[in-house]
Amino acid sequence: MLDASDALHAHIHCRAMLVQCLKQRQACLEYVDFAPHTNCALVRFVNECAARHADWPEIDILRSAHNNLHVLAKDIARRLIAGEYVDINAENAPNGRIDNASAALVAAVWRVERRLHSLAG
Repeated sequence: MLDASDALHAHIHCRAMLVQCLKQRQACLEYVDFAPHTNCALVRFVNECAARHADWPEIDILRSAHNNLHVLAKDIARRLIAGEYVDINAENAPNGRIDNASAALVAAVWRVERRLHSLAG
């Protein structure tokens, strides 16, 4: 089974890739898929936990936080494609929308991990 460390490493990589993609020319953004990928370790972590503990609210919170990050990336991409100015560095900076969504996701991963450890103890 994957653990929180695996999920967080996947998230760090994914966040960096999302930001890198958002910094591309608007014409390139139309071809980028900002949806979560099923082979991602974070998605696998969520699915493994849900298979055993589907009734935990922490699982729903984690799914929601992960979805919110990807919805945000899609929204930013849509705005960029429409020609709006979006400062990606500001969005990704501390307290920017990407940073806040990322922080919520990290906190949700740790909530699940704490709950898993409470069962082991």
